Amino acid sequence: LMPEGCRTEGDVREALRSAQLAAPMNGLTQAIYTNSSPLLSSMGVTGEDRAAATSPDAMMAFAQALEAHYRPAGEGKEAMSNEAANAAEGNPAGEEKKENEENSEQDTSGGEKKAD
Repeated sequence: LMPEGCRTEGDVREALRSAQLAAPMNGLTQAIYTNSSPLLSSMGVTGEDRAAATSPDAMMAFAQALEAHYRPAGEGKEAMSNEAANAAEGNPAGEEKKENEENSEQDTSGGEKKAD
């Protein structure tokens, strides 16, 4: 389902950072942070779905409303999934932050082993 010419993760990252996508993304971001109701309504998101968005951050609330709308029938109304929360925070995999924290802990020891 990748666009033609985007075969690797690097290709996708480059496409997402392109000038052709920058202006529409800025417009979308502005719409989300000023008043996302018309945008959500145009996507079929109901008032009930918007009410499920509890985050004070507009981007996170937008993601929560979308998640509430597209949640498969029968799933509970639990908090936003970790994957969706990480994506909304700009960390789609959620692992990069964890790996960086682990590497940071290792680096602070100065490479020396502690004596038992």
